[in-house]
Amino acid sequence: MKKILLLMIVFFAIQKIEAQVIISDKDVSTSNLDANAVLKVESNKSGVLLPRLEKVRIEEKQINHEGELFFSKAHNCLMINIADKNEENPKWKCIAVMPEAIPKS
Repeated sequence: MKKILLLMIVFFAIQKIEAQVIISDKDVSTSNLDANAVLKVESNKSGVLLPRLEKVRIEEKQINHEGELFFSKAHNCLMINIADKNEENPKWKCIAVMPEAIPKS
């Protein structure tokens, strides 16, 4: 019995496991999987809500999480950490400045 259990553990450990997470307010059974995505968010009513940070919280961040993304209240923009994973501290860059919430037409 122990040998069978061990073989099952080894078998499952060496298998390549792939999965996709879909977050949706629609019927997920009708959602199209996208082989290029690990996470798919879709909605006809809502958007993605990122963390919103004050300037003091941004300045406190000392750990480098490459690619970390949030909305800066102080700079009114989406910020991303562009520091290489080997760098000690994060480097923040605004990637989308939002001077007004809804564009005038």
